[in-house]
Amino acid sequence: MSATQGPPTLLVFGPQTSLPSDEVLADVRSELVGNHSLSALCNAAVHLPRFWDRLVASDPSLRPVPGAEQLARLARWIEHGGSLLAHHAQGPVPNHLALAVTLLVQIA
Repeated sequence: MSATQGPPTLLVFGPQTSLPSDEVLADVRSELVGNHSLSALCNAAVHLPRFWDRLVASDPSLRPVPGAEQLARLARWIEHGGSLLAHHAQGPVPNHLALAVTLLVQIA
């Protein structure tokens, strides 16, 4: 960045790779729910839908984003298993879900 330019006005985060298969995700889920040292992370991920609700209450412009639905799907997957990505077989996984899953994969 040259000295005449200001700081960046936008910083975007998101996964840079595709999500793993359901088989790999099943192993990740097993590690999350079975490894006691990951219980705080697992608990935080299960409660992401509540965080989303507070975030939308704080910034109503986020209301059109289907974050609550996607994060509830993530919480159900952690609690009960099954296929996390079956709903997205025909299209891309939304970034708010993909980022959460990517972080869980990288940490677990």
